[in-house]
Amino acid sequence: HHSKMGGTQSKLFLKALKAGDEQKALDLYKSVEELKSMSPNRAYSHGMFHRNVTPLHLSAKRGLKELFKEFMLCGGVANLQDGQKRTVAHFICSTASGGDPAVAEIRAEMLQFLIDVCTNPSTVCPNTEKPLHTQPLDLNIQDKAFNTPLHL
Repeated sequence: HHSKMGGTQSKLFLKALKAGDEQKALDLYKSVEELKSMSPNRAYSHGMFHRNVTPLHLSAKRGLKELFKEFMLCGGVANLQDGQKRTVAHFICSTASGGDPAVAEIRAEMLQFLIDVCTNPSTVCPNTEKPLHTQPLDLNIQDKAFNTPLHL
């Protein structure tokens, strides 16, 4: 009964993600095999989610730094776009301008990490211990409002 995407654990995980409860989401993610084996790039459809919102995008949007790192290290795609054509960099940059220095600092670390993980060939996935492939990070991608992450 655990093979379906609709497991109780995954619902709790998504709830924690949505609520921005990073500790709870991280604990679940690390303890539930089903969650670890899911792609962070895959949008969940539980009715409570908009189309094409992935755990990767949610973690960037909510500023959940540790989860975002986990997702990026486990195959997160930097240039993946959601329904509004936003990438994780859009989310990281758009919420950094809220005026809270602590939030801005976390966002800056997330952006730095994103750049490192995409460009540094020696990064290793903690789950598989395989080296990650470097991947393109395009900060010129425009969302539906024609903003690039750096415009935000």
